[in-house]
Amino acid sequence: MSVLTLVAGLAFGVTVGLSLVLLSATIGATLAFLVARRLLHRAVSARLAGRPSPYSVSESGWRHVVMLLRLSPRVSFNLQNTSLASPTVLIGAYVAATFFGMVPKTPQTA
Repeated sequence: MSVLTLVAGLAFGVTVGLSLVLLSATIGATLAFLVARRLLHRAVSARLAGRPSPYSVSESGWRHVVMLLRLSPRVSFNLQNTSLASPTVLIGAYVAATFFGMVPKTPQTA
């Protein structure tokens, strides 16, 4: 993402470029989340069958989980989008936490 962030900053200016990068990254992550939820639902459910239930995290708690994962530089975004495609994660909480979780990292990559 750093090359695209740099090019967007050069092409549109820092403020507009960073805003476009954040918006685009959030839209891309949301689309990947929705595709993963739709296509991988059965595989993820089968894999999680014998493990502790994700329902133990409250609906508002998912917002914190997603935000903390987005702040982590160690976990890839693709892995996050796929693994968070659980039916218990609300789409609104996912989008908001994804956007605000990427805010601190985006200017650092420019």
